[in-house]
Amino acid sequence: MPNERKPAIDDLVIGQCAMCGGPVPEHGAVRDTRHNLFCSAACADKFAAFADRVVHAQTSPPPPLRLRYRLKTLFRRLVIAIIFLVVFGAATTYFDVPVFAPFFRRILETVGM
Repeated sequence: MPNERKPAIDDLVIGQCAMCGGPVPEHGAVRDTRHNLFCSAACADKFAAFADRVVHAQTSPPPPLRLRYRLKTLFRRLVIAIIFLVVFGAATTYFDVPVFAPFFRRILETVGM
């Protein structure tokens, strides 16, 4: 949010507000402890609250993974592994690969196909 008082033509603009991006006049500049430049104290307070939230988010531990997510991930991996084995088995029996083809043929006979 730009500051309430827009800089006049004769005011020297020394930078851009770190929070709202508005112009910061020389006489109304507010700096924080991190040497950021703000157009008003309200923008400085908003930025300080934002910076505190970022620090808290970086230092807090991530939430534990839920059982539903774990089961869904396990199911996806199993489906992908089964699809890979079916494709690999079909390719080895089709091209008659000496090491793998007898193994997959034995599995097919055991299953009854």
